[in-house]
Amino acid sequence: MSDDLATAALLGTDRSPAPPTTTDPVLADAAAGLPKRDDPATRLLDAAALAATARRATGSQVVAGPPLAPAPDETLPLCGAAAAAHLRGLLAGGTEAVDVLALWLGTAAVRGLRIPPALLVPVLEAVAAEPGGRPGLRADALVAAGERGRWLAAQHPTWRALLPAPAPVDTGTVDGDDPAWRHGDAAERAAWLDRARTADPATARALVAEAWRSAGAQERATLVRALRSRLSPDDEPFLDAALADRSVAVRAAAVGVLAHLPSSAFVARCAERALASVTVTRRMLRDHLIVELPEPEADDPFAAPAPGAGAKAALLTRLVEVTPLSAWDRLGRDPGTLAQLAAAADAGPLLDGWTAAAEREHDPRWARALLRASPGRSAQAAATLGAVLDPGDRADVVRAVTATVGATSAGQAAVAGLVQGMSGPWSEPLTVAVAEWAARQSAVWGIAGVLRRLGHDAEPTARTEALLRAVAGRAGPHVAPSLTRAADLVHERRTILEELT
Repeated sequence: MSDDLATAALLGTDRSPAPPTTTDPVLADAAAGLPKRDDPATRLLDAAALAATARRATGSQVVAGPPLAPAPDETLPLCGAAAAAHLRGLLAGGTEAVDVLALWLGTAAVRGLRIPPALLVPVLEAVAAEPGGRPGLRADALVAAGERGRWLAAQHPTWRALLPAPAPVDTGTVDGDDPAWRHGDAAERAAWLDRARTADPATARALVAEAWRSAGAQERATLVRALRSRLSPDDEPFLDAALADRSVAVRAAAVGVLAHLPSSAFVARCAERALASVTVTRRMLRDHLIVELPEPEADDPFAAPAPGAGAKAALLTRLVEVTPLSAWDRLGRDPGTLAQLAAAADAGPLLDGWTAAAEREHDPRWARALLRASPGRSAQAAATLGAVLDPGDRADVVRAVTATVGATSAGQAAVAGLVQGMSGPWSEPLTVAVAEWAARQSAVWGIAGVLRRLGHDAEPTARTEALLRAVAGRAGPHVAPSLTRAADLVHERRTILEELT
């Protein structure tokens, strides 16, 4: 609303008569078509409604100026009528349908099909309102929107944020006077430093050292983490110095980066201390794992343990986290045997350290061994290891874990964590293993996330849909409706794929 309209509304039309609707010739033509009103207050409301409509359409008050260049010619064909109708229904579904909307947009983008012009505005509004968490949603929407949709997004202040930032010009050199480095915020400086490390690691490290003296603790930690890109032994002296920083966050960042440099002296020292704490002996024809908790050292860079945790146990976990998994070959046992022995010995700190190391090295063999040895240890550990598993091992591990853990809330949490860590699409054996486990549960409150994943990540085929409906038919009354909804979602996803052809 213009200042004149706002003044008239606040003071009343008796004291401040309603001004002309607009001086813009385009809106003046629209205002001429408004009904003739005798009441000044009604005329004011008409003027405000027209101004609000213009503002919603353009993102700002319309002002006279040169006409905008038209959108480029379209290069993608429109989607079919059935797909467009489906999209219209998804947009009417609000936030509940955003996951399926993301699938529609992603499929359209991959298959080179375009959103109908009449649906561009609601699509852009829906995507702009989505807070995030769905990788590629914005990019897919912009591809499917076509030239006209991208042109439209560029004219609107909210939708403009959907457009990717212009890529920096890569000159192959690092300019320490670049405004993004000298004057950018923390995120801009971190992004610039990541690009600089790719172009010239040594120069980028020198700039980090220069900025170090005036940086606060959080920024120093960010600078350390940036060295993870193109990490090499040349970075070791700087990172070693960061291990003695007064800030816990900086020391933790340095530990995390050095863990990716197995040749470093710090990693070698951690491995030596970790291996000295664990031995495997054989008594009465059986292997036994013995843990002797390490003693703290004065220059340990690790943070203090959480309240209630033993200092030595926490130290063992930190040492094992940094130790390369290959170092445990010295014990003469394979990962499966070591994980079983640690679980039998209730060596939680050792299992926690191995879990973190398996995630860092993305080692599916250790992930499988740890899940089989201690399936119900924690939901967080299960999620971490589930993300590392080979896709071909997922179904077997899920069956083994679900056969071991009970129907307790802790068991449900462990299975739910394991499944949540597994990215889609899921194979048929994995889908069946998860669905059959869900069908054996007595309530849905602890497995709601798992049931959602079934619908979203199972392969969108008629066979998968039929399998889910068959399992739903054997499930209890509390779980069966959720399994049926998962089958319905698989059907809808299959329909989208068929329509967008």
